[in-house]
Amino acid sequence: HPAIEEGEYWVQVTDTNGCVVTSGVILTYCPQDVYIPTAFSPDGNNKNEFFIPVTGGNVLLDYYMIIYNRWGQKVFESNDYQTGWNGTLNGNDSPSGLYTYLITYKISDPKNQTTGELKKIRGTVTLVR
Repeated sequence: HPAIEEGEYWVQVTDTNGCVVTSGVILTYCPQDVYIPTAFSPDGNNKNEFFIPVTGGNVLLDYYMIIYNRWGQKVFESNDYQTGWNGTLNGNDSPSGLYTYLITYKISDPKNQTTGELKKIRGTVTLVR
């Protein structure tokens, strides 16, 4: 049977001569990190329509994302890691260009418990029209 839960697992093998070998392994949860895209293109082709972190199946806790344009104007913010920016401000298309973001989060373990310190990622994303 596959081992999918954290814990200690043991295997015992007996060969045709009756020799017995036992071995164990400890399975622990190793959270994957989050990938932040460097560009997106909200052009209606259903590809890269939103600027959103790629979580690799992780649940993010204490999440917050804020995005600013080149003049320091806030264009988007969210506390929901599954909600990305669609490239608009007040219902109008934002121009192509470079935008600055700050994303903070904690990665959860399989039981939605926090697994570490609050991570802060600052960077830029290019909006392509």
